[in-house]
Amino acid sequence: MTNNLRFIFLFLFIYRLLVAFSADTFIFPDETWQSLEVGHRIAYGYGYLTWEWRDKLREWAHPLIFAILYKFNSLIGLENSLLLLSPCVAMAFISALIDYYTFVFIKKYYGDDLAVWGLFCVTSSWITFSGTSKALSNSIETAFSAMAYAFWPWSSGLILLYKSDQKTLILKKIVLVGILAFLAMLILDRIGYGEWSIPLLNFYKFNFKENLAVWFGESSVFYHLIVTIPVLFTTMLPFTIYGVFVELRKYKRTPQSNNQHYLSSFFVVEPAIVVLGSLIIYSLAGHKEYRFLFPILPIGFMYTAIGLNSLYGPLLSENSKKSLNPKKASKSQIKSGPKKFQKFFELILSFNNKKSAVLFIVITNFSAGIFTNTFHKRGVIKVMDYIRINAQADLIKDVGFIMPCHSTPFYSHVHKKIPMWFLSCEPPKTSSNIDSHYFEAQDFNDNPEDFIIKNLVPLNSKLVTRKKSIDSDTLIEFYIPVLKQKIDRLSYSVEDINLAELYKNSKKLRFAPSHLILYDSMKPRIEKILNKYGYTECARFFNTIWESDERRKGDVLVFCYEQ
Repeated sequence: MTNNLRFIFLFLFIYRLLVAFSADTFIFPDETWQSLEVGHRIAYGYGYLTWEWRDKLREWAHPLIFAILYKFNSLIGLENSLLLLSPCVAMAFISALIDYYTFVFIKKYYGDDLAVWGLFCVTSSWITFSGTSKALSNSIETAFSAMAYAFWPWSSGLILLYKSDQKTLILKKIVLVGILAFLAMLILDRIGYGEWSIPLLNFYKFNFKENLAVWFGESSVFYHLIVTIPVLFTTMLPFTIYGVFVELRKYKRTPQSNNQHYLSSFFVVEPAIVVLGSLIIYSLAGHKEYRFLFPILPIGFMYTAIGLNSLYGPLLSENSKKSLNPKKASKSQIKSGPKKFQKFFELILSFNNKKSAVLFIVITNFSAGIFTNTFHKRGVIKVMDYIRINAQADLIKDVGFIMPCHSTPFYSHVHKKIPMWFLSCEPPKTSSNIDSHYFEAQDFNDNPEDFIIKNLVPLNSKLVTRKKSIDSDTLIEFYIPVLKQKIDRLSYSVEDINLAELYKNSKKLRFAPSHLILYDSMKPRIEKILNKYGYTECARFFNTIWESDERRKGDVLVFCYEQ
């Protein structure tokens, strides 16, 4: 790495630190539940393991990164101070790697001018603000993908392999590296699970053989085409598509008489084929999320850079390459493209100078990035800050989250051994059990008042006894209510006897906690019963100005038990 490249990486790391430290929202459940929460359990001996870990669908390498960070924090005596900061630093580093290797990738194949445009795209993109900056496995995948794009020989590799007289040696090395990587993952998973397991096979069985991923929502086969791609590239997308057309024209004009030259020129469309292949493969699964395709971002930014440079010339030059007067310059460029896309090209060329295009991209992406990073779903983070501060001051004994599952982070943001529970939403074990499978979160949402009556036991209830138990999901000690075997009808009221029958049929009986967390949209449905149980609203946190899910609308509320 030259001095200039070191300076670029340092600048990117500082920039990503600022982005990470400004983040105050919770967008993806997996950004904590499959990373920080698991790392917290490894490092400190408690934390929630979701069903994916019990069913051995997850790899341990990703959360191990955060476990090492937490252990380091403990060694230097700053585990509380750095609880939330150290993961931010780690993800800032990962994000900087994505930025840097996107730049290196484009620079290697297209030179400095396009690399600068590519750096502009990756650093101004809203998705790198609030997507790849999160502690997701998809973010790690994107960083490694960007590195792979930069070092992968692409079509030239096929030429070298074809001309090489050491094909056998090269193939042996490829196989050796693949085996070593597989063994490393196998050993890590053996340590994590305590037995030999291949999560990839379990993942295939769950997602494709049983098709159980649809439990979390099933999307159209065209979801990634009509939702993911526009979400990932937003206002850059017209320039991205234009860049692809520019490269397609270049490839079509390459003479096919020279096979080697024709094969090497295949690179201009090869990355687009990688993206297309990814779209097709990921579209086969029923459950789809746009974050699954984060790894195609560097390629998309490359084509965006090509489109922008083709239209406006180098980013850092004083004047645009073309003074895009729609009456003049646009005509030749529109005619060079397919007729059915002429209106699309007219839209692109409506930005008749570089400055307007740059401002358009920056303003739209930064607005979306700032909104999602600092305002959208901030209440679910603030309520965890409230719980952490009060729990560490011994003002909170236990917490129940009566909201859709995984709405908030968990022990990774509290770092205190207090009993906490939430409404579960685990999928069934097999597809044949989908219709009969018990869905606790849905049971609560269907009739929340009835759910509270039959599942939450007041601390002073005479119908139950207290029993200590270690929760296997969290490794936290709980007191669980155990219904008395004999209820003397002469000693109890009719109301108590009826209540005992409800407790007997409860799927998961719990003691009413000292604090309950819920969304404002649920308050009108259960405030009366909560007041009857002795709860009153004691804190409220703004969450977002817009939410499509009716269950998650409004502020995040805290109800405290008043003795």
